[in-house]
Amino acid sequence: ASSSAWRWRSVAARRGPLVTAHGDFAPWNLRRGAAGLYAFDWEYGWSGAAPVHDLFHLLLAPRALRRRPPNPPLMRRVVAAAQEYLEDTYPRWRWTGGAAAALALQYLLDTILFYGAADGFVDQRHPVVAAYLRTIEGRALWMR
Repeated sequence: ASSSAWRWRSVAARRGPLVTAHGDFAPWNLRRGAAGLYAFDWEYGWSGAAPVHDLFHLLLAPRALRRRPPNPPLMRRVVAAAQEYLEDTYPRWRWTGGAAAALALQYLLDTILFYGAADGFVDQRHPVVAAYLRTIEGRALWMR
């Protein structure tokens, strides 16, 4: 199956813009050059992503790889930053209530499914999967 075959088909039905995501937008795939910042290694890139998918990955994945689940205060700050980004970048869309928090939950689940599709099962020992499962379990503390 292609890398995008497992992506949630229902995402396209939600209201809001969809973008092309890098898929692994993180410090290890970024370089600063004379003309600015460059992202490389687009092998996991895909179309139809939420506009904050890469932002969540940049802010959460490095911590998760160090086996440190994003804690509720961090998640609240990340969700607030995503909400501000959505409102500033896409002002014609209504980003009401918990839109950014719902997109954060979508990102966490999407990433768990990504690793599950690659491994053929959801390996709860994988550092990112374990961290994100714990973050989802504590979602009542940051999805307000």
